[in-house]
Amino acid sequence: MTENHDTHGQSMKTPGIVLLLLVNLLILIGNSVGAEQQRTISDRNEYGSKTVETTYEPGDKLYGDILKEFIYFDTNEKVAKIEHFYKSKFADLKGYEKTIAHYDINGKLTKEEQFYTDKFIREKGGFRTIAYYDNNERLTEIESYYKDKFADEKGYYKTIAYYDNNEKVTKLESFYTERFAIEKGYYKTIAYYNNNEKVTKLESFCTDMFTNNKGFDKIISYYGEDAAIKAEYYLDGRLVQSK
Repeated sequence: MTENHDTHGQSMKTPGIVLLLLVNLLILIGNSVGAEQQRTISDRNEYGSKTVETTYEPGDKLYGDILKEFIYFDTNEKVAKIEHFYKSKFADLKGYEKTIAHYDINGKLTKEEQFYTDKFIREKGGFRTIAYYDNNERLTEIESYYKDKFADEKGYYKTIAYYDNNEKVTKLESFYTERFAIEKGYYKTIAYYNNNEKVTKLESFCTDMFTNNKGFDKIISYYGEDAAIKAEYYLDGRLVQSK
C-alpha cells in the first residue's frame, strides 16, 4: 500500500497559486477604504452595526477592478468584514470573482475567503479557499475545496495546507472521496515537509473495511530523497508491523 501513495503534487502548486492571489487581495483591500462614493445599506448587520456599499466611478483607482464592495462595521465602528465582487476582466485575469476578508477587534486580518471563476475551476479544480492568519497577520493555514469532477478524477475533495513563519508548507492534509477511499483503502493522509519542501513522512488513515481485512488502521511512511524507506503499521495507536 505504501508504494502506491501519491501526495498528488499538491504540496506546492495550489498553496503557491493561492499565495499570489492573496497578495493581490491585500493590495486591493488596502486601497479600497478611501473610495469616493459610499452609502449605508443596513443600519444593523450581523456585527450589530452598519454595512456600507462603496461605488467606484471612472477615475477611481479601482474602478476597472471592483464591481461591488461591501464594508461591515462592528459596534465599535471598526471594520469587521469586507466583501469584494470583481468585474469580469479582472476576474478572468486573477482567477477569483469574489473575496471576503475578516478582521478582529484590533483591525487585523484573521481570515479571507476566495471564490473562483468557472474558468479557474475548469483549469485548477478548486472553487473556494479559506486562508487563516495569526495575530501578526502571517499566513498559517489554507483550506482548499474542489469541484466534484476534479475530486472524482484526482481522488481528493479538500486539502488543508499549514505554513511556518516563512510561509513555507510544513504539513498538508488531504481528504479523499468515498470512491477513492474504497479503492485505495484510506480516506485521509497527512504529508509532512522539510525545509526544502520535500515530503519526509506520510500518515495514511485507513477505512474500516480495510482495517477489518488487514488488521491495521494507520500507516506511517518515511521518505528519503527519492522513495519510501520505511513503513510502520498501527492499530488503535499500537505499532503492529514495521518494514
